[in-house]
Amino acid sequence: MFSLWTNGVRGRQRLGQTLEGFGGAFTDAAALMYKSLPEDKQKQILDMYFGPEGIGFTVGRVHIDCCDFSPRSYSFDSGDGDLSLANFDEAVSHDAEAMIPLIVAAQSLVRAQGRRLKLIAAPWSPSAWMETNGQMAGSGNGALKDTCNAIWASYFAKWLTAYKSHGVVIRAVTPQSEPENPAFWEEASTPPSRSWNSWGSTWAPQIRHDHPDVKIIIFDHNEYHVHD
Repeated sequence: MFSLWTNGVRGRQRLGQTLEGFGGAFTDAAALMYKSLPEDKQKQILDMYFGPEGIGFTVGRVHIDCCDFSPRSYSFDSGDGDLSLANFDEAVSHDAEAMIPLIVAAQSLVRAQGRRLKLIAAPWSPSAWMETNGQMAGSGNGALKDTCNAIWASYFAKWLTAYKSHGVVIRAVTPQSEPENPAFWEEASTPPSRSWNSWGSTWAPQIRHDHPDVKIIIFDHNEYHVHD
């Protein structure tokens, strides 16, 4: 139902880290399957994953725009060259149909237990018109255009605001899922040198300004490359 790649925020006390929780990924695939179930089965699924007698997940990963568990590529501003983001879908209509209701339901169950569902959001790819190869999927040779750094930062901020308007508060964001992976699905390759230029100088300050309570995770890939 949910991705079984466990997103445990883990650590060792000798490194000054604390365990925050375990969870899985909220995806289009999971949300559409959940939506298709009768109400009693929906409740059973939620109880199994988030209930006090179930696994008890308290962490969730959310994709910004589409991911490889989406039926199709989509973004919330697909208008070619919309540099002012005037056409950004502030209702995040696609996610409002299935993704957000699932997250809200899980959030409510966790809250009823006196806990909080901690959500981490990441994009697989910016809108096609922001990519150097003009597409979201199959973008192994694509990357965010240098001229779109500020626009992509504003897009993030708008997405966070839109989700918050639906009652979904994101705890942390990362600028790119698997930045070193030249995937054939939605992706934007981002080597370390480019990461610091675009994320550090433009993206992070925008998030800090518009959403100061949102934590920033700068590397969302294999931990043995984090030193780069």
